[in-house]
Amino acid sequence: MRIQQLLYPHEEVLIMLRRDQWILIKIVLFYGLLLVAPIFLIFLLQIYAPLWLSQHYGDELKKIIFVLSASFYYMFVWVFFFRAWIDYYLDIWLVTNERIISIEQQGLFSRTIAEQKLYRIQDVHAEVHGLVATFLDFGNITIQTAGKQSLFVFKEVPKPHAVAKNIAKLAEWDKKMKKVSS
Repeated sequence: MRIQQLLYPHEEVLIMLRRDQWILIKIVLFYGLLLVAPIFLIFLLQIYAPLWLSQHYGDELKKIIFVLSASFYYMFVWVFFFRAWIDYYLDIWLVTNERIISIEQQGLFSRTIAEQKLYRIQDVHAEVHGLVATFLDFGNITIQTAGKQSLFVFKEVPKPHAVAKNIAKLAEWDKKMKKVSS
């Protein structure tokens, strides 16, 4: 889905947020470790159980079972990596001159799009938890609104305190503009 399809003709995107790049690095490192784990396991088997890997009766059956097991393992690692990457890449949060829009991918085939007008924002606050998040300055922004979906959470976004401050300023400005025009 293109972002322009979500916007009104006179609306412009002021802030576009995705999860911090560290989250993607963490995903790649985790699945990279899962990819090399079988190689490490074979190395350990050669050291501690050399008879299991030696050639003897049933060698062809062992090869077939090994190849099938490795194929299934790597297929599942690839599928779960792809799912994690899709979740990372397709989670987008937009702040426009009129509203906030939350686009969150949930699994491979489910997406939630929620929006709320800026003047309905009641509270904005940022949270940073953990050593890595503190050093790299990423965290969650929670926006409480007076609408049907009362909480919007922008997860693991860069510079959460500055972004929360900007959203609060935009909401106050929008509330003042609504009072002036009415």
